[in-house]
Order: sequence, then structure tokens, then C-alpha cells
Amino acid sequence: MSGAAEALRKRVATVVPSSTAIETYPWLGQLPRTREWIGDLVIRSITTEGYQLTNKPFAQTVEVPQSAIENDTHGIYSPLMGARDVSARVFPGELVFNSPIQVLRAKVRWVV
Repeated sequence: MSGAAEALRKRVATVVPSSTAIETYPWLGQLPRTREWIGDLVIRSITTEGYQLTNKPFAQTVEVPQSAIENDTHGIYSPLMGARDVSARVFPGELVFNSPIQVLRAKVRWVV
């Protein structure tokens, strides 16, 4: 992920630790608009909302015989491992920027 894309990802997404299989993310609903106070005071309730996400495992696994690495006289495996590093660094951004499309297709349970 480029420096600019990484900076944008950090501006639009927040990393939230997870310790359970399903996380519930609550938030407060919108506050009522301010209005001129005429007559009796009008008291409105604040709503709570939220959504639940199920954690998913992610992996990138390749099998390479040890002898292939030990006998790699042309250095073909080092670039492959470097590409895996790049893929792992780019992956969070792919989740963030592909999420709007995936969310529309996913079964997200909204909690009200």
C-alpha cells in the first residue's frame, strides 16, 4: 500500500481490538436539533444503535520444500517471500476500501 493510501486508510478506519468471535459495536444515535426554547421544555431521549460483526480468519500459506530453498542458486524464493510481505501490508487497505461493496453483500446483523 502506498504511503498516501495508508494515510487515507488510517483517516477513514479505526483498528478496534477484538477478543470474542462476534463483536458488537454500539454507538449513540443522533442528538435532536437545537431549537428555540418557547414554552415548556421538550425533553427527547437519546437512542442507542449498533451492529455485530463475526471475526473471520485470514491466511496466506504456501508450501515450499526445504531442499528447494537450500538449493535455490538463482534466488527465486526471496522475491516470492517479499511479495507475500507486500500482500500482507496491502491487505488491511483492501478490507477497508472493498468493504462498502462487501457489506452490501454480507449478512450484517444490525442491533437497535
